[in-house]
Amino acid sequence: MTTNIDKRRITSMALAIFAANNSLTWSECMKRAWDFHWLRQMLTKGIVNFRYTKSDGSLRQARGTLRMDVIPEDKRPKGTATHKPNYKNMAYYDLDREAWRSFDINQFDCTVSFVSV
Repeated sequence: MTTNIDKRRITSMALAIFAANNSLTWSECMKRAWDFHWLRQMLTKGIVNFRYTKSDGSLRQARGTLRMDVIPEDKRPKGTATHKPNYKNMAYYDLDREAWRSFDINQFDCTVSFVSV
């Protein structure tokens, strides 16, 4: 069941990439969407080093996570609000800056290393 949901989400991400970059082929958009999906999976499992291009054009080396037991309690999301999925941006907790950050899916560079669980 989750595989079908993941495929739907990945296709939606690929469509968002394709809409922003008409110069990319569909297969390149799908590859980027899968890379982005695997990054999200690794972030939920532990600490990950990755990089992306910031909006000012500089390259950002990030060390982040989405694992709640690693994030300080005062920085964790509060409440149980649900929202519509966003296929264009990803939020993560930056362990170096000790703050929440986000980046555009089109700025993600597929250089990732898993640090720890």
